Amino acid sequence: MKIPLFWVFLVALVFFCLVWLTDYSEANSQMDAVASTFAQHEVKVVCDPQDEMFKSAWGYVYLTDPLTLNEAPYLCAALENVNDGLYGLSRRALAILVLIHESYHQRLPWGDRGDEAKVECKAIRHFRYGAQFLGASPEFATALRAYALVWHWRLAAKYPEYNLEGCKVPNP
Repeated sequence: MKIPLFWVFLVALVFFCLVWLTDYSEANSQMDAVASTFAQHEVKVVCDPQDEMFKSAWGYVYLTDPLTLNEAPYLCAALENVNDGLYGLSRRALAILVLIHESYHQRLPWGDRGDEAKVECKAIRHFRYGAQFLGASPEFATALRAYALVWHWRLAAKYPEYNLEGCKVPNP
């Protein structure tokens, strides 16, 4: 019995879509777990490529919606497997830093969750833990932290509201 070529392509397409959705779902649930750990309650990470906010932001939350964290899709892709060399170290470090930063904005009942400087300080101080939670070895998390520190200092220099004077930033 000869199977029409159309059906072969259709079955292959469905198969690859299911594999992609499964991989994405597992990666997204890992991002949700990390965000929920830092927020200390369940948080859903959304990586919407249609979101217009990502033209000017890496990530954002609404303080009135503590259950959702929005991260730029190009950063979410780097979070899917932090050990994969597909994305550069700098992008992977930024993706982890943004995930942790936005997660601290969702922490309840922390009264300083709206303070960019305090949130950024917490994010950089807990960067290695977040990287390890996403699958990086302790040594690789330390290597990524060096790149995260560059992003942290760049952000603090460009936007003073992200700079906490007394923040004990870890050494590379």
